[in-house]
Amino acid sequence: MDRYPRCLVASAGLTLIIGWPTFKLRGHYFALATIAIPTCCFYLAKYFKNLTRGSEGISVIFRPGLENMMFSSKIPWYYLTFALLLLALGLLWKIKHSKLMFYFLAIKEDEISAAAAGINPVLYKQIALTLSVIFISVMGPSMCSTSSTSRRRKPSTSTGGFTGRCWPSSEGPKRSLARSSASR
Repeated sequence: MDRYPRCLVASAGLTLIIGWPTFKLRGHYFALATIAIPTCCFYLAKYFKNLTRGSEGISVIFRPGLENMMFSSKIPWYYLTFALLLLALGLLWKIKHSKLMFYFLAIKEDEISAAAAGINPVLYKQIALTLSVIFISVMGPSMCSTSSTSRRRKPSTSTGGFTGRCWPSSEGPKRSLARSSASR
């Protein structure tokens, strides 16, 4: 369980490295940078296949328990997700009723006027990005664990060997494709 705070600090540090230069860009250049950085990270992960295993991802041995954030059923995930939702809502309520919200609103309305009033837009944008990245860093692994839990189930013959997560219809790929082609 001690590795999760280190991962949160690492993701916040990476946010500082990526966010600080991109927040100095404006308009279309900022939009291009926010599209280019994840794309570059994707291709770097595919290129360093020895480290990341490319598009296959990193394999994790299934050891159920809270210390590994892996559970044999989805019920603990519901409680954990609900607790994280309450934590996020509490933090958002605290931010909404603080001076930080006024800074965020001032930057949203007019960044130049906010800077003229003594608010550092780059700093407060970085704070907002870091807060969002921390919540993504907490919930991202839980989403991966729940989707890998669904893949460990035995394939059902009624779904054509796939779980319900892969297809919008619970009938599976063959029946849903046959139904969509028959309706045309």
